[in-house]
Amino acid sequence: MIPIGLPDDQARRAIWERYIPAAAVDVDVDVLVEMTEGFSPADIEYAARKASQSALENAVNSGAENPEGPFIDDYVAAISATRATVSADVAAEFWEDIENVGRL
Repeated sequence: MIPIGLPDDQARRAIWERYIPAAAVDVDVDVLVEMTEGFSPADIEYAARKASQSALENAVNSGAENPEGPFIDDYVAAISATRATVSADVAAEFWEDIENVGRL
């Protein structure tokens, strides 16, 4: 049995790096990783897509000819507006299962 819990720092970093577009500027992935402790991969994907959508809307509304972004502020706002789907109690149960029944 292999119980799987929430992603650790390294996994969250890999997830963020997958969703941050090359056009993103001034994005400190370490900040995003720290802010999303307790997030599932789907929570991170949702926040990343929300940040990109917000940046696009801001660029369209500003009429910028060569829009930039998303910026770190877009990601911070998206993370702040995203509720983790896994409660602290359920996350603790994951760790308990990993300790008690996890084996290969």
